[in-house]
Amino acid sequence: MLPFPDLNSGKWLVSEAGGGSPVWSRDGRELFYLTLTGEMMAVSVDPDQTGFVTGGTTRLFDASSYADWANVDGTLLPEFDVSPDGKRFLMIKPVQVPDRTAYVVVNWFNELARILPR
Repeated sequence: MLPFPDLNSGKWLVSEAGGGSPVWSRDGRELFYLTLTGEMMAVSVDPDQTGFVTGGTTRLFDASSYADWANVDGTLLPEFDVSPDGKRFLMIKPVQVPDRTAYVVVNWFNELARILPR
């Protein structure tokens, strides 16, 4: 974490094991993020303290079947958001696109005439 607007005035470690795609709760008291293995985590934050104080980290659920960023026209967007009450998540799940290969068979009429009796 880095403070805004002075990004050089401090850094705070939120996860020992790494993570990404952070999303703040609406009240600013929790930070949600995805671990490198796809676990959804929540870290409590006390915004009333001077400086930056984090509480415990809680594993919420396995989100490994969801992608963590969407590339929309070259812009990376988070693929999840948190409801205003912090109890529900909206997540985008990647869609498996079926094979849409088109096969063109040529001379099929000749083959049909060869195998069918006249």
